[in-house]
Amino acid sequence: MKKSIKGLLTVALLGAAINTAMAADGTIRFTGKIISASCTPVAGDGSITGGTLQDLAVNLGEVTLSQLGTEGQANIVGTKEITLKLECGVDTESLKNVTMTLQPNGPTSAGYLPIEAGGATCVAIALYDGSGALLNLNSNKEITSKLEKSQEPPVAGVQQYKSDLQLRAGYIRSSADAPTVGAANASLPFTLSYN
Repeated sequence: MKKSIKGLLTVALLGAAINTAMAADGTIRFTGKIISASCTPVAGDGSITGGTLQDLAVNLGEVTLSQLGTEGQANIVGTKEITLKLECGVDTESLKNVTMTLQPNGPTSAGYLPIEAGGATCVAIALYDGSGALLNLNSNKEITSKLEKSQEPPVAGVQQYKSDLQLRAGYIRSSADAPTVGAANASLPFTLSYN
């Protein structure tokens, strides 16, 4: 009998200790809202081809080895102004901007976008924002543009907006070694966010 009373007393004391350890000193309350915001590229834009955000293409054309000159920013060739025109549906008035975050696959040389393996060597693609600043792709870089309310009427209660994301891209000699000829293709994943 004494053993079972001691056992019950031990269980009761452990339960009290656990309840004391779990007592809350405060509460964090999270608030927010799930909204609808999505953008699609405007068909027929001259600098970008492809009909969805998952399939955009920019043709930088053909560049000769002699045009590449020496290593560095002074010799960027085949440059192309890129305007990604977006039509966006947003169901809240609180969002003012759309931001494209560039996310290269792996590290880059001097912050440039590397050419895919099997193509030209000692060449990369340099990217600039709309103000002409070189983007260092070794850190996730962002391009932000304002969401401008469209004159179009809301679609199913969702206000329509337009936005233009500006970039510039061109080939650059990325090494003191002599570049070689070949395909000069690259891909650059990105995400769009809204704030």
